Amino acid sequence: MRKDITKVFKDVENISLPKDLNNLSKIHCSLSIGQRVYWYYQEDLDFANDHGIDVKKDFDIYSGIVIPVPDIDVNTELMGGGDTDTIIIMDQYPTEKENCQYTWIAINRLIDDYNLIEVFSRD
Repeated sequence: MRKDITKVFKDVENISLPKDLNNLSKIHCSLSIGQRVYWYYQEDLDFANDHGIDVKKDFDIYSGIVIPVPDIDVNTELMGGGDTDTIIIMDQYPTEKENCQYTWIAINRLIDDYNLIEVFSRD
């Protein structure tokens, strides 16, 4: 577990992430502290489209809670969309994933994945 946490904080401090700053546009919501956010990848979208379902409403996708990076000054009410000083604690995974565990990921690492379609909120 310590290795995972260390990697998250290295990602937070990595100014090269995301490699493509256009990936910030994949964030379609504000990143409020404690907010639940959802995201999906190209393979999820393809599966949903092949089965005639809405990937955002009718499909089990990834989800987690937004937390601020410790020791970073933030506006406690709202962190604007695209703020990379956040971490997501992933706690919901697609049904087909087995033996999942709570995972922490830096938002800048998440949006660096070229297969990621979007990060959004259902609020």
